[in-house]
Amino acid sequence: MLVEHPCNKNWLRSGACGPILSGPQAPNTGGSMLGRLTINTSHACNLDCSYCYAEGGNYGGKSLLMDEYEVLTRLMKVVQKHDAIALVQFIGGEPLLNLPAIRTVCETVNNLVATNALKKQPRFAVVTNLTVLTEEHLEAFKEFEITVTVSIDGPDYIHDKQRPKKNALTGTHAIILENLARLEIADIPYAFEATYTRLHLQNNVTFVDLLEYFSKWKPYRIDITPVSVPGKSELGFCTEDEQGLVVKYQLDALNYVLDHLSKGHVVPYGYLREVIGLLKSEGSDHFCPAGESNLAIASDGEVYGCHMFTNKKQYRVGEFTNSHGFPKARDTRSSLGSKLEATPIVVENPTVIPFPTKSMIPGCNQCWARRWCRACLGNMEIRSPGKPVPFNLHCELTKRSLELVLQRLSVVIGDFCKIVDAERKPGMLGKSEAVPALNA
Repeated sequence: MLVEHPCNKNWLRSGACGPILSGPQAPNTGGSMLGRLTINTSHACNLDCSYCYAEGGNYGGKSLLMDEYEVLTRLMKVVQKHDAIALVQFIGGEPLLNLPAIRTVCETVNNLVATNALKKQPRFAVVTNLTVLTEEHLEAFKEFEITVTVSIDGPDYIHDKQRPKKNALTGTHAIILENLARLEIADIPYAFEATYTRLHLQNNVTFVDLLEYFSKWKPYRIDITPVSVPGKSELGFCTEDEQGLVVKYQLDALNYVLDHLSKGHVVPYGYLREVIGLLKSEGSDHFCPAGESNLAIASDGEVYGCHMFTNKKQYRVGEFTNSHGFPKARDTRSSLGSKLEATPIVVENPTVIPFPTKSMIPGCNQCWARRWCRACLGNMEIRSPGKPVPFNLHCELTKRSLELVLQRLSVVIGDFCKIVDAERKPGMLGKSEAVPALNA
C-alpha cells in the first residue's frame, strides 16, 4: 500500500465519487464525515445529449428548479447527522440555470462552518455544460472558490453530434471554448469530463487523442469515461471487438501518462489517479460510497444514496442514518492477493433497498482484483435496471489497468514526488522530495 505523502496529496485528489484515498468508509452515524453531498439545483437542461442518463435533465420526471427553502430544509437535516462534509457538488440537468440556489447553499454552508455546526470547510464544485455563463456566475465561482468540471466530448465533429442544444439541434462546442477563455481570464480552476462512445471509435479518436486535444488548455484534471447506455444502444460498445478497443485505448492512455510522468511532465489524467487510489486503499466489500459517505439531494427535495439514482424511488434514503443493512467487510490483509469476507446482510431499515456488494456476486468472489475494485452502481443500474451488477467492460478495464500500473509501479513511485501541486500548475516540475515507501 502506498504511503500518503505531502507531494502527491493534491495530484491524487478525490475522483468523481468522492475521496478515493481514504480507504473504505464505515456506515455513517451522527457526527460523521460525509465525503460528498451532491445537490441537484436544476431538473432541467438546455442541451439534448444523445446518451443522457438523466433523460434530458429531468430524470424522467418534471422539469423544475430547486426551491431555495427546500434545499435549506434538506441541508439542515443532513448537517444534523453529519458534522463534516468534504465536498459539496452542484449538478443538474444544468446547475447553472439556478444560480440563486447555488449561492444560497454556499452562503449557508459557510455560515455553518463559522458557527462550528460544520467542523471543516467543504470544497465547492459544479459540473456544467458551460453554455450558460454570466458575469454573476463568474463572481460566484470566485467568491466561493467553486471549481468547475466542464462536460466536453472532444473536437467539435464529435462533441456537437453528441451534445447539441435542445430543440435547435445546433452544436455547443464553440460556445464552450469561448466560456473556457473567460474561466482562464478569471483564474477559475476547471477540469474536463468526456464521455467516450462508439462515435469516437467510428472516427478513430482514441483516449490518447483526447488527452492531447484537452492538453491544449489548462485543466487541472481530465476524465474520459466509457459511455453507459442500456442494451444495444447505437452509442454503446456492443461487440467484443469494440470493447477490446476501448480497453486497449484506455491502457494506451495510462502508458502515455506514465511515460510523461517518468520524464517529469504531468498529464492530469483522472483515471490514473483512480487506479493508484485503488492500490492505496484498504479492501472494501462495497463497490462505491453511494449511501455510505455520499448523499444526493434532488431538485424536488428527495434524498438518494447517489444522484445517479434520482427519481428511482426504491433508492431513496428516508432518514440520514445510513442504516442500510450494508455488510461490514472484514479485511484479512496479508498480501496483494488478500481476500475480503463479509458478514450476512441484516436489513435494519426495510424501506431502503441495500446496494449489492462484492460478496453477493459469485464472479466477484473469485476475482483476484476484488480487493481494490470500485464500480459505479449508477452505471450498473443503467445497464441492468433493478439488478445492478458489474459488467464485462468494467471488469476487464479494472483488471488490466491494475496489472499495468503494478508492472510500472517503479515509474509511478520513482517520479511521484517530482510533482508539486500539479493540479494548480499542469505540466510544471517542482522540487523533488523523498520517495514514498511501499508497505506490505
